[in-house]
Amino acid sequence: MILAALGLIVVMLLGKSNFTGYLATYCALLMPWLIVQMVDFDYFIDAYIKTMLVLVVCSLVFFYFPQVLNVMPGTVLKTSGWSYDFYGIYAKFHKAEYEILERNIGIFWEPGMYQGYVIFASILVAVRKEISWKTIIYQILMVVCIFSMKSTTGYLLLIPVFLIYALKSAEGFNKKVQFLMTAVIIGITVIIFFNNDILYGIIEFISPDIIPKISNTSNESTATRLYSTLIDMNLVVRHPFGINILEIDSMRAQMAGILRYMVDGSNINTTFTMMLYYGVIPGLLYLFLQIKACFMMSDNRFISAVILVITLIIINTEPHYMTLLFTTFFMYFARKIEKNEYNEMQSEG
Repeated sequence: MILAALGLIVVMLLGKSNFTGYLATYCALLMPWLIVQMVDFDYFIDAYIKTMLVLVVCSLVFFYFPQVLNVMPGTVLKTSGWSYDFYGIYAKFHKAEYEILERNIGIFWEPGMYQGYVIFASILVAVRKEISWKTIIYQILMVVCIFSMKSTTGYLLLIPVFLIYALKSAEGFNKKVQFLMTAVIIGITVIIFFNNDILYGIIEFISPDIIPKISNTSNESTATRLYSTLIDMNLVVRHPFGINILEIDSMRAQMAGILRYMVDGSNINTTFTMMLYYGVIPGLLYLFLQIKACFMMSDNRFISAVILVITLIIINTEPHYMTLLFTTFFMYFARKIEKNEYNEMQSEG
């Protein structure tokens, strides 16, 4: 928190900008830090798991039975890109007659953001809950919801989520077997992340009607993910102390022109965006916070590695630096102290 504040001060000194804008940016780190100090760790996680269950069930009902929406009060919300019909606990694209917009977005602005929250709920249940009929039903609902979103990243991340269960079941196996399972699945996940053709083949085999609705944007989506990362990497190397927040978008556009990338301008890379906002050192500490948090989520190092890959993909396919949730979770798990350790510290004190 201290280095992030210093990073913002350095960026302000290097370029003229609105102090309010920098303060708002810092609040994206300050608010999660305050939540972690004030709200019980287990209570927050339990509340999140239950909240996501409610949102998922509601979105599935309204998505598959849209007639129900006729009796609910709603309003049309306009953003810079789309218009939405908003019903308090559910939203849908206003022009949903277009095939590409026939997707479940929950209460979010697009399926890509929604899937990250659903996948993370699945991870928490997989890691922290024992397998029972309740958790099985929970995970089935999460999977059905992912398929209703028609999100390529969501489909992809179901693979490592299933691997978490496989690794939990294989904890008595030889470490080499667990390592091989983890390496193969992570390798497949990374390859598919940058080339969706393999995944589309699997999806087409399972449900052929889904492919036409997502294949139209497949190349654009893949290019955006890859080029957004490369553009931000170049900017970080050129500006290790960060960039004026009012100039980031224009400098990204300039870099895209220099590198001759044809992209839609989406800024979805959280890891390097943090470095552009605060500077390389605070940005690297944010990445370290994420790594430490993921390895505190499970005693099984292979499961922790899988979770790290999942969260890296989630936060680098949507602008999660603009939200509080994942930063809050990273801070919770990174500072997690087991109850027996806490009692020992109290007794020593």
